[in-house]
Amino acid sequence: MSKEITLKEVIYKYQQYKHEIYKNKIRIILSAILFCVSAFLIGFFSENSYKADITFVVQSNESSVASGLAGAASMFGFNVGNAEGTYNQANIIELFSSRNIIKSSLLSNATIENKDGLLIDHYIDIKDLRESNSWIDADISTISFSEKITLTHDSIITVLWQQIIEDNFSINLNSSDASIITLSITSPNQYFSKSLVESMVDKMSKSYINYHTRNSRSTLDFLQERSDSVYNELEYAEEEYAKIKDINQRIVKASGRLKEIRLMRQVEV
Repeated sequence: MSKEITLKEVIYKYQQYKHEIYKNKIRIILSAILFCVSAFLIGFFSENSYKADITFVVQSNESSVASGLAGAASMFGFNVGNAEGTYNQANIIELFSSRNIIKSSLLSNATIENKDGLLIDHYIDIKDLRESNSWIDADISTISFSEKITLTHDSIITVLWQQIIEDNFSINLNSSDASIITLSITSPNQYFSKSLVESMVDKMSKSYINYHTRNSRSTLDFLQERSDSVYNELEYAEEEYAKIKDINQRIVKASGRLKEIRLMRQVEV
């Protein structure tokens, strides 16, 4: 049987709590002030961080029919390629963090806060690295990445690539069944985060297209070479056939007739 709580007991409990709060009011007020000051200082001195996400789907390469056709075509000398196999989920995740993709993305143009320039210049300015040489043994205050890439440029790009991978970059496979991947870039500037993540996806897309069309171009060149070879053989056979036919117009011999039939058959083939 549950014990019922009377109104008198409720009032008594309330008075007890009120007494405890009143007795420790100084401690409570000081704790609240300390918490507010700490939160203000953390917010004031901490660096703003903006995260840009982009989500995309990777086409699965689980196609036995396509694999069978590719294998059959290769037996006859056709290089149809397999771009889906190269650009699968695991490889794409690794390629996005590769130096080549991030380098080409940093060397892309972007307009950030009404200022046009390369993303690498924007990144250096955002991080205040141009006046600091503690991160690299070189003065980069006057270095322009719009010029020809030198060893110094390449060294700087390598250091920035490592920084971005460690501090600004993340990529996750949201669903292995649906092949959904999310790429994220975090930086102190929201426009830079957005521009860099879009540039990286654009570079990866172009890399995929170049790979895919390169295999198709190889197959087309192969077919063109075979076509030219057959066409040359056809022209030669037609010329020989025409000569024999002219010779056999008046004098019909068995040997001449046989050669004419053979050439006619060759032209048909």
